[in-house]
Amino acid sequence: MAAKYLSVPLRYRLICNSSRSAVQDDGRGVCPLFKERGVVEREHFDRAVELLVRDAECLLKSRGLAYDPQSHLLAKVNLLFEATTEVSSARGVSNGGVEN
Repeated sequence: MAAKYLSVPLRYRLICNSSRSAVQDDGRGVCPLFKERGVVEREHFDRAVELLVRDAECLLKSRGLAYDPQSHLLAKVNLLFEATTEVSSARGVSNGGVEN
């Protein structure tokens, strides 16, 4: 969703399907973002998480934000959220883009 609102194309397309979401990797097909014993291989799940991290890093780079590559995915997403909301607040924008 952040990529859509920030108008930044993601390198790896996300397939949003509730608890069955996945990441599409052009070279390897679709990697699931869920674990299911006996159905999803651990390597595919790990690859999906890696691609999701790369997408988050792409968003951070597009906003010119410095980040620690070793930090957790949620820390990166939080950094993006905080920086984006600070910019919106500084512009006086809230309530869905309506200026105050």
